[in-house]
Amino acid sequence: PNQKYSLLSTFTFPTLPTSQVRDLANALPLAVIFDFDDCLTQIHMWQRFQHTDISEIPISDRVFADLPFLRRLIPALYNAGVQLAVATFGRQDVVVKAMDYAFGDGQQYFTVHNVSTPAWHNCEEGTTALGDKAPQISQLSDMLGVPFDSILFFDDSPSNVQSVTALGSNANIAAPFTQLVWERVGGTTWCESRLGGRKLWPTGGPTLNTPSQLATPSPTASTSTGMTLNTPTLSLSTPTPPGSIPGGVEMGKLHVPPGVALKMAQDQGRD
Repeated sequence: PNQKYSLLSTFTFPTLPTSQVRDLANALPLAVIFDFDDCLTQIHMWQRFQHTDISEIPISDRVFADLPFLRRLIPALYNAGVQLAVATFGRQDVVVKAMDYAFGDGQQYFTVHNVSTPAWHNCEEGTTALGDKAPQISQLSDMLGVPFDSILFFDDSPSNVQSVTALGSNANIAAPFTQLVWERVGGTTWCESRLGGRKLWPTGGPTLNTPSQLATPSPTASTSTGMTLNTPTLSLSTPTPPGSIPGGVEMGKLHVPPGVALKMAQDQGRD
């Protein structure tokens, strides 16, 4: 609805109705949790739309950073018993609408029951009142029954990654989240080491568009505490078949899409 969210005086912690939960015997004490804006998406939805009525907020393939891979990864995680969640400072209804677009109306991967926002902590959605993502990850850990060291977390903000790392979780920079990021942090290996012998990709899993990308060193960024965070170099292009490069330029071993290459050239011209 088109409204400005106010501080909530009371809040009932979300519960998972039986009709919307898989057989609990298949749900493991293991979770993959994502940020939304500038992580799963390449558009900061809160900054762009804020309190716009949900019916007027458009969702398309272009909203997402790597929708083809997301559509393969999320069902694979879910079917393997891995629990899923989103922790965002933005609006829950926007996240759910985007996920319904990505996975079909009525999808059960990301719903009002596992999309955490500041409203779960009696704070206004769209604000940084919580400071960082640690409170949300702590609450999701309790709700899902997953210890911190069994949480794999992705966020575009170094401060959020640092705060969740301090909890003991495997937190990673994803600005935004793509197949390349997943491969670089060893997401499949990390999950499978905790799946009790189950495979995340029974058929062998997806193939990277450009295998040599994995050998490209990741630049690093330092936090205010001196902590070094992996910051992958990313491609925002739509995934293409192996070996196919639809335009763009080569920078070392990494393909840069035409629009990104132009923007980089323009930025260099201004320096």
